[in-house]
Amino acid sequence: MKHIAFLFLMLAPAAQAATIVVTDDTPARAISITNDGHVVVTAFIYTMAQCKQALEENAEEFKAHSNAILCVPADMSAEGSVRGDLPLIDLTK
Repeated sequence: MKHIAFLFLMLAPAAQAATIVVTDDTPARAISITNDGHVVVTAFIYTMAQCKQALEENAEEFKAHSNAILCVPADMSAEGSVRGDLPLIDLTK
């Protein structure tokens, strides 16, 4: 009986864990991390490609008040990991 319970515990997390695969069409939100440590998440949802383009086009404006800007999938409610290219611009460099 212990072996069955152990096997169930080993398999249960794997069965529940989903992977969020990021593509250019993935719905995304822009996030900025401000110089004073606050995290600001936009209410608008873009595609990942649109979000990345917006970050690149507005990076200079963000430098005045942010350390970093990035895009993340809009829906992060699934358990598991995120796979793919998540745009991140380090504004401290």
